[in-house]
Amino acid sequence: MRKFKINIFMFILACVFTNLITVIILVSYNKSVAADTIVEQAYLKITVLDITTRKPLSDTTICIPETGKYYKTDEIGRTPTIDVPYLKNSQYDNIKERNWGDITVLAYKEGYVDYLVFYIMVTKNKTRHITITLAPYSEGSQPYIIIESPEEQWAKDIINKYKK
Repeated sequence: MRKFKINIFMFILACVFTNLITVIILVSYNKSVAADTIVEQAYLKITVLDITTRKPLSDTTICIPETGKYYKTDEIGRTPTIDVPYLKNSQYDNIKERNWGDITVLAYKEGYVDYLVFYIMVTKNKTRHITITLAPYSEGSQPYIIIESPEEQWAKDIINKYKK
């Protein structure tokens, strides 16, 4: 009976030891994964104005879809500085590398037409100031969907490189 108790004790001790080693490995793995996935940052400061009066629009909602976070404009139509991920688009690297990342901004306010901007260029560790103008909503209004063009010099460089 004593040998049986020792075997059970040794079995339990082995299980505890195995679980402890497993936890240590998982914790160290998660720390290394977290360190490898640190996302570089860029920053946005957004001002929202009424397109007809040019007056600031307070309490406008700003959403950054890439982060799923929402912000409100203050009484002078400005957001706080918004941290956004620097998401570098490498799609054109074999043609001409881009030195900026892309981010999306959605702006909306009751009584105004929704405004969605794709490919807003942001630079790593820099703040980009943008102004959005919202139009008052009227029956049949459609959302504004904007695609920001790339830097002009970048586009001209591609033209010069490939034009025969």
